[in-house]
Amino acid sequence: MRITSYSFARQQMTWLNATVAAQQRAILQMNTGQRLLRWSDDPGAAQAVDRLVGAVERGNSYLRVVQTLAGGQERAEAGMRSLIEQLDVAVARLTGALNDDPSSGTPQIKARALAEVRDQVLSLVNTADIDGRAIFAGTARGTHAVRYDAAAEAGKRYAYVGNNERNHVAIDVTQVVETGQSLPEVADLLNMLDVAIAALEAPAGASGQTARRALEAALEGTRQTQDAVGGKVADLGYLRNVLDAVGERHQTVGQAWQEEAVRLGGIDQTALTTELSQLAAAGEMLRQIYAHFGRTTLFDYVG
Repeated sequence: MRITSYSFARQQMTWLNATVAAQQRAILQMNTGQRLLRWSDDPGAAQAVDRLVGAVERGNSYLRVVQTLAGGQERAEAGMRSLIEQLDVAVARLTGALNDDPSSGTPQIKARALAEVRDQVLSLVNTADIDGRAIFAGTARGTHAVRYDAAAEAGKRYAYVGNNERNHVAIDVTQVVETGQSLPEVADLLNMLDVAIAALEAPAGASGQTARRALEAALEGTRQTQDAVGGKVADLGYLRNVLDAVGERHQTVGQAWQEEAVRLGGIDQTALTTELSQLAAAGEMLRQIYAHFGRTTLFDYVG
């Protein structure tokens, strides 16, 4: 009888240990909010969660690319809008100089007014991104889109040092966009303005034929540059709409996948609370049985 009681008590101890382990696991699940503490808990669900987490990470990676591109496009749009404003000013001042508008002042004053516009245009075309690279230089990685050579003669001082190439950037698994803006026509315009300024500063001033031809050429060049920049602003607007739509899709889908991963790996609090209550009751019953049939108490085995 003693052997039977002892064997039965040992069996109760085995069951009790298993019950305690189940309790500890359930408590850990409750504390962490995670049903899947290891792959063996539910291999199928764990694999599904891993796939979802991987998809979320890839989506977030694309989202970061989209957000970076959107920031660059925003700076490019702002730069081009400011450039268009300066081109409008250039048209007004060139027109005033050609019409010999007295309100425009002397030829020297007109020259200084055009020089202000020229310098503003140069500054805007050399707008840089957060890394210090010119954003209107195509794919070139330099700090300037247009360089100035003070030693050169008027009409040859400004040179475009970017290129007309575009970057191809993946913003989704199946979607690639072209980025990179180039404005080579601005260098030509700056040289035209420089020639017009030099002609206004000459002794003959705005009344000379040389100055008039230079002003007319600069006015025509300004209008052509306006058209070119306006077209590129439209392209930027289209790209910005694409980036906004794709970014929103990545956020929406990523959130849905994240929620599904949490659902698969998460706990059912009501069911887990019931399970803990049942395990506690089972554990107490096993302790009582063990204490009744065993020669020693539970604490002797634990010790």
